[in-house]
Amino acid sequence: MPLPTDDSEIAVGTPGPEFPVPPTAPATTPQGVLSIVRKRAIGNGTCRLDPADNITLPTITQGAQSAILVLEAAPGADKSTALGRFWSDGTWPGTVTGMPMYHGSVIEIVGMEDLNNTRIITTDGLTHKINVQYFSQA
Repeated sequence: MPLPTDDSEIAVGTPGPEFPVPPTAPATTPQGVLSIVRKRAIGNGTCRLDPADNITLPTITQGAQSAILVLEAAPGADKSTALGRFWSDGTWPGTVTGMPMYHGSVIEIVGMEDLNNTRIITTDGLTHKINVQYFSQA
């Protein structure tokens, strides 16, 4: 259900009631508060969630410091529900415990220890695909 709006009476190009005058420039962020880590893609892998087995990440590329995972739903999957679950501390998730993964989920895992300790399961018994891109610091 769409959320109700209250701006249907505002003519295009005129300020709305929220901003009767143009807003001021946003505040600047002090240097050192935000850090930017440069990364370089160094490898990739693909695996399928196996209903009969729990999985770890595909072979981790040497020198990897982080990874991005994307889950693709198997044919016939209900894309509105969690299709997989994971933990990155070495424990195995359950069908209702662990961080949920949905179709199209983009998940970043940082740190070699967490990459090695990531455990993933399917929650609906289907063989969903996990695409992984490994990164090093540039």
